[in-house]
Amino acid sequence: MAASASGDRWVVYVRLSRDTDESTSIERQTEEGRRWVEDVAHGVVVAVVVDTDVSGEVSPWKRKHLAEWLEPLPPKPFDGMVALRVDRWARRVVWFSSLMDWCRDNGKRINTVRMNIDPSTREGRMFAGIAAMFAENELEVIKERAQETRDTLR
Repeated sequence: MAASASGDRWVVYVRLSRDTDESTSIERQTEEGRRWVEDVAHGVVVAVVVDTDVSGEVSPWKRKHLAEWLEPLPPKPFDGMVALRVDRWARRVVWFSSLMDWCRDNGKRINTVRMNIDPSTREGRMFAGIAAMFAENELEVIKERAQETRDTLR
C-alpha cells in the first residue's frame, strides 16, 4: 500500500458467517484491523463496522451495517476501509469487484490486513481478483461439504 497521509480516517470491517466462529472472532478481526490502521496506514480508526451471521455470498450492499457506509450521499467521513482478508469483504468475485469499483468511484481506499492487498494499483487489483477467486472457490467447497453432511444425515 502506498503511504497515506497521517490521520487518514479508516473503517475496520468485520464479518462473521456465524457468531460462533472462533478462528476469526470479532475481537481478533477488530484488533488486527486497528493495528494495521495504526502501524501500516498511519491513520485513525473512525468506526468498526460489524456484520455477524452474514455469509460472504451476500452482496455488501445487502449487509445491514456495511451497507450504511456504502450510501452514495451524503458520504460518510472516511478515507478507506480495511478487513482482515478478501473473504471478509466477499466470497463472490462479482461482489468484491463491485466493491472495488465503488471505492474507486467514490475516492475511498480498500485494503486487507493479512495480504495487504491495495487495489489502487494495477498489480493490487490483479492480486485482489485472484484472492477473490480463491474465496469464491472456498465458498463452493463449504457448500459442497454442508450438502454432503445433510445427505449423510438423511
